[in-house]
Amino acid sequence: MIVWELIQGVGALVGLATGLFVLWERMTKHSPNIFVRSEPFLGGQRYLSVRIENRSDRPIFVEAQNGVENGELRVAIDNSIEAIVTSLLPGTSTFLVDGKETKDFPLLKGPDFSEMDPVNECTLSIRWRFAQPILLRAWRRRTISISKQSLQILEGEFED
Repeated sequence: MIVWELIQGVGALVGLATGLFVLWERMTKHSPNIFVRSEPFLGGQRYLSVRIENRSDRPIFVEAQNGVENGELRVAIDNSIEAIVTSLLPGTSTFLVDGKETKDFPLLKGPDFSEMDPVNECTLSIRWRFAQPILLRAWRRRTISISKQSLQILEGEFED
């Protein structure tokens, strides 16, 4: 009898764990992928950008904080001077990423980047939500971080 109760207890725990995993997978399944990329540019230089991949069929809004903070990275809508200046001023910028679409946005470094220790982390916080939410209307946050040394290697500027 004790063995049967033990089996039932283990089965209940496995069922609970399975249910939690399915719930977690459903909540994060359509979360966008966000990562730093490096592309060739003029004269052997490299260009840093942030790639946002919308894995959902539905369009999403992506909101990035503007302004100049130490140790933080910023995103501009495009390479125009107006977009770069806008990303330096306090406020937020909102982008639309269509369903199953991938977009690249220019990555801008903070004013203290040259003085940072190579092992220090630079962070980029992005908020996102579906344009037409079904259940959860709140903004969700994604934060990526990368070391100064890794950014310099991606740019091709790292010196030992």
